[in-house]
Amino acid sequence: MKDGLVPGAQAEVSFEVTDAMCPIFDAVVVHPVCATWTLVQYMEVAGRKVLIEHLESDEEGVGSRVICDHLGTAKIGRTVRVVATVADVTGHELVCDLAAFVGERKIARGQTVQRILPRPALERIFKRG
Repeated sequence: MKDGLVPGAQAEVSFEVTDAMCPIFDAVVVHPVCATWTLVQYMEVAGRKVLIEHLESDEEGVGSRVICDHLGTAKIGRTVRVVATVADVTGHELVCDLAAFVGERKIARGQTVQRILPRPALERIFKRG
């Protein structure tokens, strides 16, 4: 991994909540708000944005853990902003703290962990899957 990835570094991603992002079980929309799994997806995207410019050409990152505390709602049509902040970088692991907001209101907090591996090692792991 390239130098320069340090605690406090940030990246963010924003998205507008659509019907397809609501919790749907057995083909029924349960609530007209952003689903937890949608927040988790964008938490991973924000964490990836922190990492991507620091990977060497022969490396790749892979998610290994996600924690999400869903604290509030985001209705269809609202814009959600997810901020990833580097909490720790050790060896081949990146830990990011995450926060999601609608305006200034925090609707989620969490953490992602990504492991950085040589591409050939990752290809071997995927072949076993």
